Amino acid sequence: MRKFIQHLFKIPQRFLQKTLISAKGAGFIFLLSVSLTSLIAANSVSASHQEDVLGVEAMPVLSIPPTAEGPGFLLPDSPIFFLDLLKQEVRLLLAFTPEQKANVHNAVAGERLAELQLMLAKNNVSGVRIALQGISDNLKFAANDLVNAKLTGRNINLLAKEINDSIKEKQKSLSVLEKDATGEIKAQVMAAKESLKLSKNKVEDHLPSDLLINEME
Repeated sequence: MRKFIQHLFKIPQRFLQKTLISAKGAGFIFLLSVSLTSLIAANSVSASHQEDVLGVEAMPVLSIPPTAEGPGFLLPDSPIFFLDLLKQEVRLLLAFTPEQKANVHNAVAGERLAELQLMLAKNNVSGVRIALQGISDNLKFAANDLVNAKLTGRNINLLAKEINDSIKEKQKSLSVLEKDATGEIKAQVMAAKESLKLSKNKVEDHLPSDLLINEME
């Protein structure tokens, strides 16, 4: 009788142990499922926010036409890109005339356009910003250098034509990009285009009359 009673008490204890183990396992699976669901939902919300603000959704198809110039040795997404900017400053120090400085700024703008193409291919938003800023800033400086060259009394007709053609090339590339860009990228492109427009107006003031007529048509 005593063994029988003990056997009766062991049955619910074993059953309870198995039940608790099963419950713990089910609870763990449930918590894991909830965690994964929450993580996926958070990533979805984050991605949606990036699409709305930065235009990231359109980034995989964003591109510009092939460029004549090549990129610099260091790209905007490099942690040591500041060395490329330092090299640019050295080039400017070695440019002793406004015409030479204008050529340096114009060349760097070409490099930034090529780098823009690479940053778009990488979907690197910060790299795109840096490249766009580099294009607009360097062509603005080139236009200012052209004005300074004019003050020296030298003939700058050829240089004005070169910079004007360079600006038009960048404008065409950015117009292609603007059509597909959204969010912050589109805003950055529009700002760069507006800057190029101002620079082009300044350059046009120094074009030969026959070329200026063509620009107005």
